[in-house]
Amino acid sequence: MKQYDNYDGISFILKNKTNEVITIDWNKLSFKDYTGSSGNAVMHKGVKYIDCSSIKNPTVVPPKGQLNDIIIPCYAVAFTASRWQIHMLPSPRKMPRADFGVFIPIRIGEIEHNYMFEFRAVSQHAP
Repeated sequence: MKQYDNYDGISFILKNKTNEVITIDWNKLSFKDYTGSSGNAVMHKGVKYIDCSSIKNPTVVPPKGQLNDIIIPCYAVAFTASRWQIHMLPSPRKMPRADFGVFIPIRIGEIEHNYMFEFRAVSQHAP
């Protein structure tokens, strides 16, 4: 059976190389799924699934500081067979290539910068 590598979310490191405070408002962050649908809520480290749709506190990264975190779309998390599972992508049989992305507005000092990151998952056995 064809399978994508297991995606448990999108891990990232944000390094603040500025002399300003960086703020991430998780309520404005948006996941664009493989169908192209955007506006999907996300969770990150420390957020329980039950709170996925709730208002999330912003994360502050001090000047010269660093944030290690993970982005998980709320729709991808499910409790099955007595354990939590994450399914971000469809079966490669249905879709041998899946494009998805994350929109992250980041406030640096008093100025908000909008970043869109695009990703492509390709089955190891894609034709």
